[in-house]
Amino acid sequence: MLTCELRSKPYLSAMHRLRLLAAILIGILLFAGGVVFGQDATPDIVWQGHFDIHAANPEHAQRAGRILMAARTKLADLLGDTLPYKPEVYIADSQRDFNRQIRGQFPDWGAAAALPAQGKIVIKSPDHFNTGKSLEQLAAHEYAHLVMSKRSGFYTPPR
Repeated sequence: MLTCELRSKPYLSAMHRLRLLAAILIGILLFAGGVVFGQDATPDIVWQGHFDIHAANPEHAQRAGRILMAARTKLADLLGDTLPYKPEVYIADSQRDFNRQIRGQFPDWGAAAALPAQGKIVIKSPDHFNTGKSLEQLAAHEYAHLVMSKRSGFYTPPR
């Protein structure tokens, strides 16, 4: 008669468990360090109205807010309509923050992006980027993309 012998063997040795635990802890500390020390952290909302503008530099938020309100008024008069939502506007201080906000939906050489499906505008900060366009030009241009997308029914704005 054949007998089968089962051996009880730990799935991971104590050394392997210790290495795994150390790797997990290092990963948690690296992630937490980025959050705690503010690496590319999204700033709080610094300007509100018909838009929520997030910017590390409050002056940029004020400038963008003024031009966006003017663009909103002009387009509302012209079209007799406004956006049915409050766009989020992010003024990114780094390429990493810009890429995180647009989620790879735009080439890295771009100065700003409109993301109608998310109700979002992302603009590279003039403090850290020389885009060749003013903050005001970029904000008004990207807002026009959101409005055109709403009017046309497309979630991807025309370029």
